[in-house]
Amino acid sequence: MLYEKIIKNLNYKKTTFKGGFFYLFTIFEKLT
Repeated sequence: MLYEKIIKNLNYKKTTFKGGFFYLFTIFEKLT
């Protein structure tokens, strides 16, 4: 159960990181 929670947490962090990176990339494109 704890292991499942850790996996879910890691996946969540991965998706948020990807989303944040995409967000920054779009801002960078708008600036240039």
